[in-house]
Amino acid sequence: MKKKNSNFQFYFLMSILLIHGVKITELYANGNNIFSCSVKNNGIQNKISTIKLIYKSKNLADFSIFPECLDFERYNTCGEDDVAINVFNNYAEVVSNVNLRKIYVNAIAYKKFQEILPDGESIKDKIYFYKGKIRIPILPSPNIYQKINPQAVHTMIQYWNPEEGRTSFEGAMYIDINPWLMNYCIKVYTIDENSKLLLYQTGLKIKPSIKWFDFEIKVNIQTKKYMNLTFDCQSIDLSHVKLASVNHPEWGNDESSICITAESLASSLGENGNTFIWKTHFQDIEFGYLKQ
Repeated sequence: MKKKNSNFQFYFLMSILLIHGVKITELYANGNNIFSCSVKNNGIQNKISTIKLIYKSKNLADFSIFPECLDFERYNTCGEDDVAINVFNNYAEVVSNVNLRKIYVNAIAYKKFQEILPDGESIKDKIYFYKGKIRIPILPSPNIYQKINPQAVHTMIQYWNPEEGRTSFEGAMYIDINPWLMNYCIKVYTIDENSKLLLYQTGLKIKPSIKWFDFEIKVNIQTKKYMNLTFDCQSIDLSHVKLASVNHPEWGNDESSICITAESLASSLGENGNTFIWKTHFQDIEFGYLKQ
């Protein structure tokens, strides 16, 4: 089943950074605070007593899809026909640049909750977790004739409350798998003391594989900071790292909301104008909050 939806109101970090030509500064974590899954509680003490699961999905069947057009100055505009979410029995496939056009488009699959969570609780001031599995269908390759090639995979928790300075707060994981850069690592978006957006190098490295990878991200909406991040049985304490924040004076007085995303971004065209598709598989999504 193939789904489309263009009624998405969020304006994401990648748009701001790429369309407006903002240079992304990168900060680096201390590798000493990375823990393997064999360490009890992933090496991170969170004083959590209750886990409240509010949403789960095997295959993202009720997610919507939105095209995020990037870098208008160099590339053509995109539309809803340039992205897709293909739903299968046990997983979903999120596709960037479906038609192999000369565009740079991030495919954003998303699930949004407004004002009240499914259990009747307010969305405000909670510690949220978002976990699931990610798989890539083909290994990245620095070969222009391999037309399925990635830039990145993203997952994000985005919180919006118009009463809090008209600012969205975003815990965003950026999985860098560009085959020409070959960084193959996990980053998160954050801000500096001047509220400038940054990419923070978590220190988590990955080896591209077509196996399923587990991930989990935890954020504290009250403190506006990350808690921790886990990918492929590696965890890192990020409780000192601020969530990314983006001011939105253009947004209306809509209800507060919390949103989770599953995103797929094909490689950019490069100097020679090569075009690429990218597909990312997502499975067993769980979203909830933690009670202390």
